[in-house]
Amino acid sequence: MSFWEKHKGYIIIISTLVFIGIVCYIISLVTKEKVITYVPDGEETNFLQNYKVNQVIPVYVTEEQIVSIYFNDYINKILYNREEAYALLEKKFKKDQYKTFEEYDQAMNKLQEKASSFSMSNYTVKKGKYITTYRVQDNNDNLYIFNVTAVMVYTVQFTTAK
Repeated sequence: MSFWEKHKGYIIIISTLVFIGIVCYIISLVTKEKVITYVPDGEETNFLQNYKVNQVIPVYVTEEQIVSIYFNDYINKILYNREEAYALLEKKFKKDQYKTFEEYDQAMNKLQEKASSFSMSNYTVKKGKYITTYRVQDNNDNLYIFNVTAVMVYTVQFTTAK
């Protein structure tokens, strides 16, 4: 039995692996020079690059996207985790409007019955030294006021449409 016949399986596997390695190397050479760009306001900006470890990566987030994140987060809490939504209420607002969780829960059930869906219709942003305030009106004319002190650290006040 010759060497080739004896090691035929190993030779095929090794040849295939070498071929795949060469193809991967060629693909990496071809795609290495391409940079995906993002164009905000007509200016071309490099979005993806060969970033180094701990290098700052720019992210472009609009005020509308930020407001939408807070609004959607709170609406999800109203729909799926009422205790957490209740805990996010501004203390003075909670004391004046909903003294107990049961009162809040009943009000949210009524709100949910009235509203077929929740989506933002307009918003305003007021930036202070320590707090950013987002006033959001939804498609049902409910007003939500988010007082943000840090990323995703906020309290809420709201009024429902009559």
